Parts: sequence; structure tokens; C-alpha cells
Amino acid sequence: MTWESAHSILEGLGLAFIPFVAWVSLQIISMGKQIIVLESKVNDAFSKRLSSLESKVTSIESKLEIKIDKIEENVLDCKLTINNLIVEKFDTMIRRWESMNKEKE
Repeated sequence: MTWESAHSILEGLGLAFIPFVAWVSLQIISMGKQIIVLESKVNDAFSKRLSSLESKVTSIESKLEIKIDKIEENVLDCKLTINNLIVEKFDTMIRRWESMNKEKE
């Protein structure tokens, strides 16, 4: 009689336990699918933000290159202007010196 009662108890537990295990398994599978969908949405949002940042950085890089080119042109112009001024000053000094030497003679 003990085996029969143990068998009946186990059979009753089995009737409750098997559906519970099936329900838990279905819930785990369902949550796994939701996690996959959520991960996909997060990856899409991340990709959009990353591409937006890349375009902004590219835009800034091109603007910086243009500014650097302009600065280089301005520096070159300044160097040429300074050289021209120096040459003019030397020419003026040489003319004065020559005129002073002519007066002494």
C-alpha cells in the first residue's frame, strides 16, 4: 500500500509539475525572443547615433582642413610682405648710403 500511495502522490505532483515546467519553458523562450528584438532596436539606435557622429566629425575635419589651408596662405602672404618690406628698407638704406658717399666726394 505504501508503493501505491507513493505512486499516487508522484502522479499528482507530475500532473502539476509538468505543466508548470512547460509554462516556465515557454516564458523563457518568449523572453529570449523579446531580448533579441530589444537588442536589435538598441543596435539600430546605436548605429544611427554612430553614423551621425561620424558625419559630424567628417564635417569638422573638412572645415579644419579648409581653415588650416587659409592660415597657411595667410602665413605665406605675411612672409612675402615682410620680405618685401625688408628688401625695400635695405634698398632705401643703400640709396641713402650711396647718396651720402656721393656728397662726400
